[in-house]
Amino acid sequence: TLTCQNGGVVDAGCTKCVCPPGTFGANCEGSIQVTSALASCAGSSDVINIQYSFGGTASAPVQRSFIGLYAAGDSKTSQQQSAVYICGTTYSKLTNGGLCPSAGQLTLKSPTTAGDYKLVLVTFIPPNEFGQSGYPLL
Repeated sequence: TLTCQNGGVVDAGCTKCVCPPGTFGANCEGSIQVTSALASCAGSSDVINIQYSFGGTASAPVQRSFIGLYAAGDSKTSQQQSAVYICGTTYSKLTNGGLCPSAGQLTLKSPTTAGDYKLVLVTFIPPNEFGQSGYPLL
């Protein structure tokens, strides 16, 4: 039997949880929640406060992962309006197994122009056996 968390509900086929926006994982146990107002005037110095939590099947991302603010139609990780690293700009498998803390708070700069935006968790892909690493497309 499924136990959906954080407002998630079991789908019609009773095979998986359908998670509300801002939650993820097999049982909706992970979350990224905005804890401040999203609306601001152009040129404002307002910030977006974010609270995150990972657990269960929603494991913490690896170091160098970040949360980015993107225009709704953007699909490249380099097009963010603003971004904040979850736990640093370097990757070391020796520190916490290469993972970020399972919970915390972040502050992100608000966009400078009006429009539709999305917050995206961009997970760093650690080096493989050939030393290749990087970020996926959104």
